[in-house]
Amino acid sequence: MKRGGFRLPAATVLLLVAASPGCWKEDRPAAVEGQPLSRAASIPFEYETRPENIRVEYRSIEMPSEFPAGKVVEVKFEVRNAGARSWAASGDLPLRFGYHWSDPERTGNWDSIIWDAGNRGHLRADLAPAGEAAVTLPVKAPAKPNRGYKLIIAPLLEGSGPGWTTEVPYVATVDVR
Repeated sequence: MKRGGFRLPAATVLLLVAASPGCWKEDRPAAVEGQPLSRAASIPFEYETRPENIRVEYRSIEMPSEFPAGKVVEVKFEVRNAGARSWAASGDLPLRFGYHWSDPERTGNWDSIIWDAGNRGHLRADLAPAGEAAVTLPVKAPAKPNRGYKLIIAPLLEGSGPGWTTEVPYVATVDVR
């Protein structure tokens, strides 16, 4: 580039343009509250990174009233992102849906909860605020038949991040035969 008898190499011109104010914007925060800088640098600011900020509206849930004992049943439902930030479908902190059976032995004790860390419902794509998505969650029924089990479905940020949301989850009463 030649300007007023002064010649700049093309690489210098590109560098000057890229470094000019207003020619670029940082799309990631310097830090996300409560997380180390190394994790924050890999999370775009527009995605929800804190479980307590996740807001879900459950819609159109297809759930059988009975589950066969010890078998996996696919529960299908639609969710709406009622929060202010997008949910990531992949990456460091993808939003997933998990479940557990609440106190199937009716002991009033957390030790009797049946957790399943292997089955998750996945989003097919990132979900913007007010967006809706269909989710399929494989649910394994307890091995012991009984009436009135409570199936708890809840969103979580999976990975090495913060974990389960504090939002009230979806609760269904089902019989296991």
